[in-house]
This record gives sequence, C-alpha cells and structure tokens, in this order.
Amino acid sequence: MSACREVSILYYHIGRIAGTRELVITRTPFIVAYRVRADQIEILAVIHATRRWYDNF
Repeated sequence: MSACREVSILYYHIGRIAGTRELVITRTPFIVAYRVRADQIEILAVIHATRRWYDNF
C-alpha cells in the first residue's frame, strides 16, 4: 500500500469525474481512474486513451 500511495501522490492527475484521480501508465495508451478512500485505493476503470471517457463510475 505504501508504494501505491507514493506513486499516486507523485504522478496522479485530478480526475475528469469529481472525487477521482487518474494515473497515466507510461509508454502505454492506458489511464487508470481511481479513488482514494481512507486506507484503500479503489480502481474504477482502466481506459484506453483514445476511447470516450465515462460520464460516471
């Protein structure tokens, strides 16, 4: 968990949907949409960058 927390702090972007964050997977066209809740990271979606973004999770 601590490694994930360090990565999310350093490399995340504020999500396009309120309350979410986005992590771009380097050297790939994928973006991970996730939410941080207390001591958990909830993965909401792994989306190809060229796809239409979700309106809600």
